[in-house]
Amino acid sequence: FAPFFLTFGQDNTWQGTRSTENGITIIENPRTPLFSPAILELQEEYIINSSGKGYLFDNPCQLVLAGNKHLYVSDIRECNIKVFDERGRYIGTIGRKGVGPGELDGLSDIDIHDNLIIAYSSGIRRFSYFDLKGKLIKTKSALENLGGMQLDSRGNIFGLTTIADGSGQVSYRLIKYNNE
Repeated sequence: FAPFFLTFGQDNTWQGTRSTENGITIIENPRTPLFSPAILELQEEYIINSSGKGYLFDNPCQLVLAGNKHLYVSDIRECNIKVFDERGRYIGTIGRKGVGPGELDGLSDIDIHDNLIIAYSSGIRRFSYFDLKGKLIKTKSALENLGGMQLDSRGNIFGLTTIADGSGQVSYRLIKYNNE
């Protein structure tokens, strides 16, 4: 094990020890960090909080940053997606609770691919596709209820399903839906 870090002006030699006991490799890191003082500091730019201006979160779940620099936040209890610009200003809300077109019952996951927001509603087993401004483009039904959704670089949808047999045993399946 030899960690690699690109640093300037610091000794980047790892000071830990490696030993083997009963066939198990033991790594001990030193108490003093290798890089001190911190080489990365994060500075707060803005906070989106409960200010009573109509864009409060009830139960935020996922954050997705789009190419337009807008932040999309899924609120699974309100079944909608709140949109903020690159400075954290509220722009609007996409969707609402319900089962009709553009409505999201049981919103559980969102992701973005090719400037489309894909929202999965577990309550109605449906994928809803919105443009980045919130206009509904299309919907597609899922064959099974997914517990988690992720897109790959081609827009294919991956999700997990839970299978319970009659004996109380639970297993999981990974399902891939192609982008069509």
